[in-house]
Amino acid sequence: MKLTCYVVCTRDRNTLDVMLASKHAYLHTIPMVISHPDAQREYAGTNHWMPNVGTSFGESYNAAVHQAFNLGYDRVVICNDDIVFRPDTHRILMEDVDALEAQGITNWGHVACRADNILRNLQWIGNNDGSAIREVKMIAPICSVVQPSTWVDFPHCNTYSDNVQCWDMTTAGARLFVSRAYVHHVGGLTIDNRDRALSDAREAYDYLHRVREDAAELPFLFPQ
Repeated sequence: MKLTCYVVCTRDRNTLDVMLASKHAYLHTIPMVISHPDAQREYAGTNHWMPNVGTSFGESYNAAVHQAFNLGYDRVVICNDDIVFRPDTHRILMEDVDALEAQGITNWGHVACRADNILRNLQWIGNNDGSAIREVKMIAPICSVVQPSTWVDFPHCNTYSDNVQCWDMTTAGARLFVSRAYVHHVGGLTIDNRDRALSDAREAYDYLHRVREDAAELPFLFPQ
């Protein structure tokens, strides 16, 4: 039996509380690793709490995902703190992963949920009615299951970290999919401030040119 855990990193308790309310309503028996700046390492109910000391999206989520792997979970679902689960999100997501593995596809890297507020690739419900699992080149991990055997760390930046990770996964032979499952994505919180969004993009671009020159232009070749 596959052991599943959800993971979320946050610095904003307000959005986290909304997400946790839907988690408590629909996924109350599923463990979750929650990384927050004010948290202490503790296990409370079904939640593993840990401090968020990362300086970027990539650094924070790498630490939380590795924590979940180290706790022995086989399937780890990366979540944004500004999503809301449906009653059937978890069931359909796991059914889709099981269906892929039943077809002999064990090298999946991401199996990601569809959403309403997301850049308009096949994760956007306007381009995907949820009738089938779709293979894609790129996903945004607002709610996406990963596994230890194909996991690749995010680069230590905010913007573009998921683009580069997806490229690294597929280069290593993993395959990316969009599930039939759906989450509501409040969205826009990280790009609501134009100055902050532009600053994050420039910082990520400069960082990638310093440490990952091979991947520095990928966000523009494979946009979300």
